[in-house]
Amino acid sequence: GNSFDTTNFLHIHEQPLTPVLRSSIKTPLLEEKGSIVLTDYALYFQPAILSGSAMSNNGNIGSDGSGGKAQVWCLEDVVAFARRYDGMKDRAVEIYLSKMEGGKSFHHSVLL
Repeated sequence: GNSFDTTNFLHIHEQPLTPVLRSSIKTPLLEEKGSIVLTDYALYFQPAILSGSAMSNNGNIGSDGSGGKAQVWCLEDVVAFARRYDGMKDRAVEIYLSKMEGGKSFHHSVLL
């Protein structure tokens, strides 16, 4: 379905700024389908169940048929974004993130 488990939100007062959007995270060898919601604090990706035996990170299948635990990217960590092409179609976004942890700076990107 198009439902999103809002218990994944980090803050109790977060409100979605977008409807639930079908999406996928792409790497060179893998495409993980799921749903994305943008709030005033973060971007959330909730994986979809691909088979009856799929489980979330905490071992539970979401009651709404979702994959459970969401991946979270805080908006304050986003430093840039770029339009990307999937095949010949302009339909992907790469988000660049930077975060300080333990005095070290970590940089990575996510292709959605």
